[in-house]
Amino acid sequence: MKYNIYSKKLFAFLLFTVTLVSFVACDDDNKGKYEMTDGVPTIYYIRPPDVEKADSLLVGAYMGETICLVGDNLTSIQELYFNDIKALLNINFITKNTLLVTVPKDVPNEKIDKMVMVLKSGERVEYDFIVRIPAPEVASIKCEQVPEGEDVVLYGDYFFDNQTVPLTIVIGDYIVPKSDIVDIQKTQVTFKSPVMDVKGTISMTTAYGNSGRTKFVFHDDRGILFNFDDYPIVPGWGRPNLIETGPDAISGNYMKFRGELQAGEWVSPGDNYQCNFWGEDNGVSTGNLFPSDPAISILKFEINVLEAWSALPMNIFFGPQDSQESALWDDSVPRAQWIPWKETGGSYITDGWVTISIPIADFKLSGSGENMKKIPEHFGSLNMYIYNRGRADAVGTDCSPVILIDNVRVVPGE
Repeated sequence: MKYNIYSKKLFAFLLFTVTLVSFVACDDDNKGKYEMTDGVPTIYYIRPPDVEKADSLLVGAYMGETICLVGDNLTSIQELYFNDIKALLNINFITKNTLLVTVPKDVPNEKIDKMVMVLKSGERVEYDFIVRIPAPEVASIKCEQVPEGEDVVLYGDYFFDNQTVPLTIVIGDYIVPKSDIVDIQKTQVTFKSPVMDVKGTISMTTAYGNSGRTKFVFHDDRGILFNFDDYPIVPGWGRPNLIETGPDAISGNYMKFRGELQAGEWVSPGDNYQCNFWGEDNGVSTGNLFPSDPAISILKFEINVLEAWSALPMNIFFGPQDSQESALWDDSVPRAQWIPWKETGGSYITDGWVTISIPIADFKLSGSGENMKKIPEHFGSLNMYIYNRGRADAVGTDCSPVILIDNVRVVPGE
């Protein structure tokens, strides 16, 4: 979900308000200005800040969780560590009898399962408390179709390596060799791709648990409509006029969109920015181009933008068999409009090949971008164009992009 500036400010205000209310509930009986004190603190117990969960006593918490310390003379705490990671203390959330703090998100160098309080005097006081580290979460992948030996990039969180229990990646039944994992960061892992025959969902294991299987499939070969190699496009009007291969290829041939794009409010597609795929001309004589249920399926393709794209949307729509170009001029045909340059500051360029996923449930816009609240009725042809049919917020600026596209496919819902 995207938020505008007003929404972000409103969300931040509401979040602060909820936190403040929780703190007040945590400390109804202790009001007054903060003042650091001498002496030693006493912790009676630790609980969640939510007043509705005040009876739940905690012996541990996950990284990033907020907790409420309840005790006496807590204003004597000058610094607070969880294991060996320093927490951020806010004096507005500290009173004599309560202290509200968020468990740090960094992994400790030494896990002693203790909270360490550093006092005004410099004395250190320990309290048993377990920082629970979540299992890894694999959220997405940069590109699903990575050739052998090239870099595969996974995104997510809690990607932690450990000398005793090293981070492990599994694709289907294939275990990625440790030597092929070239970079591990908390939210990103890079490894060398195995051969294309190795395919399947991905799971990751660390010392703190297993991610479970991803919904996406690495090296997915389901539902391919055209990849410009095994599934060529029969020549004719509206077909791509440049299919080539070369050092920029992900594998074999690709389609290239290129040339000048003028930022007009109503611009027809030029020959360099259109691709039509009709089933009856390409081995699918009747019915849908793909076997899965359209309502819960996803259109995917790989794209590599070599020269910046900053004008007009990519219109993608399905139609019946033998629809020819009629849907091109019918603005009432439900479609998807992909406009990545709007989300990246007005210009879009990729760092190599990336996978684009668009649920067919999102194919419900008119040519001018209005929500038609319905998806297409027919799936016997597929049309991809970069052009504008009157969408005022997708004009952009003049540009001369170079856009490579490959492996257009429809897969079951994830």
